Amino acid sequence: MRRNSAKLRIVICMAAVLLLMFLSGCTEIRVTRSLGNNTLLEINDTTCSMGTGVLALLEAKENYKDADDVLLWSRRIGETTLAEYIKDTVTDELLRYTSAEVMAQSLTVFISEEDRIRIETDAQALFDDLNSRYNLARYNITWEDAIDLLVKRTYYNKVYEKLSENISMEISEADTKAIEISYVFIPVEDGIETAERMRNEVRGGADFASVCSAYGYVPVVDLTETKGNLPAPVDAKAFALRDNEVSEIIETRDGYYIIFCMEDYKVAESIANKNRMIADARRDKFQEAYDEFARKSKMRFNTKAWDEYDLTVME
Repeated sequence: MRRNSAKLRIVICMAAVLLLMFLSGCTEIRVTRSLGNNTLLEINDTTCSMGTGVLALLEAKENYKDADDVLLWSRRIGETTLAEYIKDTVTDELLRYTSAEVMAQSLTVFISEEDRIRIETDAQALFDDLNSRYNLARYNITWEDAIDLLVKRTYYNKVYEKLSENISMEISEADTKAIEISYVFIPVEDGIETAERMRNEVRGGADFASVCSAYGYVPVVDLTETKGNLPAPVDAKAFALRDNEVSEIIETRDGYYIIFCMEDYKVAESIANKNRMIADARRDKFQEAYDEFARKSKMRFNTKAWDEYDLTVME
């Protein structure tokens, strides 16, 4: 897909990089001798063809392709170029997809007839689209390779769901809620008596920020917070407060905290935080299973043939 807006191009590229970072992992899988030129990788008895791999590479390239930016592929992503990073990430994706296809057997995960129909339709669309932009015959890519790629992705999605299907029940509302607070820190050398006077004034109905200013302190106000970001003793007290409640004086080694709670449960932010925590937990769950699978699996990868494909000149 060609894009003419430089601003839009940068946003899209960064979003795609973040997605690739999410998919990329740190799993080490044993790689042994190379295979024939028509096979990219083999895990146990399941293979991924070279055509499937190159098709995935071209698809990834198309997500970044832009005729207005001749330096796109040489841009740095950490210690590598964008082109090298994309290829490494596609490699990792193919390892995960093929691994999931094998893992599906022990997890009793299957592709339904409905899935098959959708895969065939989507594979035809993918093949036709890329064939209109690249010479797929030059890379010996067939419609069956498109089918294989989408079958592997479907297995990956199903295995991912299977492994994490109970995650949401393991995460409580208490752990995910977001609150809105203001707080102030009084250094230990100023004395607890100062903190007590300030707290009493706020409890008496005085405005929290005004009291802090009157005593020469700059408070943190209207802060939306989730668990785990504040110092432990402050965090525990903050999440026990109710609407419009002021905390006890929280004593630490360096000084004293006073917290005022404006809202003890922010609905939209709490839902968003729960969704983030579920997504993180699901990703960790899959990664754990994937790492374990990788340690026990036999793999062969066609490094020599794969290295011959240069994403920057493929057309």
